[in-house]
Amino acid sequence: TDDVVVTTCDDYTLWNRLGYGMEKAATYSDEERLNPLRSLLLESGERRPEDLAGLSFADLRTMLLERNSLDVNHIKRVNQAEAEFWKRSEGYRIGYSDEILQFDCGGQQWVLEMAVGAGTLERPSYADVDYVRELLEEIEFREIP
Repeated sequence: TDDVVVTTCDDYTLWNRLGYGMEKAATYSDEERLNPLRSLLLESGERRPEDLAGLSFADLRTMLLERNSLDVNHIKRVNQAEAEFWKRSEGYRIGYSDEILQFDCGGQQWVLEMAVGAGTLERPSYADVDYVRELLEEIEFREIP
């Protein structure tokens, strides 16, 4: 998908200057947030709603990926469902960095973390955006799930 999840850990004093409160919970309930993943799992008819009760985002995502992890179209649909989950999870909270940056990211994953110089706030170079665009083009060209 063309969706991006942004998690930041900002200085608390900056949040105060910007006028934010202590927390803004997600607008959707847990059930509503997980619905895109559950719906995709139920499409095949292999599972019943009661089979998925109580499962976390990570559990549901893992089950979806295990179904057909090398099928590009299937992975695109899983990614769309995941993007919708994260959109429905939008909010903010204030806490210690080890609490904020640890979240249920979806089971086992291969992760490539990059640090890219991107200029300054006053003079951004957008090198980070250019890098991600090039990477995405390569992934799509090679049909990597």
